[in-house]
Amino acid sequence: MVGPTSDERVVHADAVVLAVPPPAASKLLRGVSTQAESELGQIGMTSVAVVTLLYRAGDLPGGDLPAGSGYLVPPSEGRPVKASTFVSHKWEWIGEAAAAQGLIAVRCSLGHADDIEILQRDDADLVKVAAEDLAFVARLGRARPVAARVSRWGGGLPRYAVGHVDRVARTDDALEALPGLVACGAAFEGVGIAACVARADSAATRIVRRLGADGQWQHD
Repeated sequence: MVGPTSDERVVHADAVVLAVPPPAASKLLRGVSTQAESELGQIGMTSVAVVTLLYRAGDLPGGDLPAGSGYLVPPSEGRPVKASTFVSHKWEWIGEAAAAQGLIAVRCSLGHADDIEILQRDDADLVKVAAEDLAFVARLGRARPVAARVSRWGGGLPRYAVGHVDRVARTDDALEALPGLVACGAAFEGVGIAACVARADSAATRIVRRLGADGQWQHD
């Protein structure tokens, strides 16, 4: 059944792809697969705020960001920005579009798993914190952003605990026994675009491979 509880309807499908966060997937699998429900229910989630900043190239030392595609910061450093992506360096097409306007783009992620207090601040404060921390770590001098955007992802980031790879393997084994059901998403093999696409492609391939010409699920 799908839809609001007050207006549920039954949909018959040849196959179902679970592409929701672990807590939701775990609930959906209740009574369907005890193993998969348990495994997915143990994958924790945390929140993150992403602050995208635009700088005038002429305001930056040397007219550009430091070499590389960005940096990661371990929680032990105690800094508010846990990761910074030099967007203009990492994606050529964005870099070219920004450069055409004399701009350089940077993306900062804030909010550590065990310290999300900073995420309660308003957008203006997050922009200020991100810009100041970036200026210090990347040595941007007195450069300040000319535009910014804040995106908040509440409970949208998986926490990969020790043993996560084995947990995913056990989940996949449990789902393998359920004809017509596969799962994908950032909680399985990584939050990066490439990892998510690869997992989704694998799920789709499995469906195509196991669905016969008559649209019925074929057992290996």
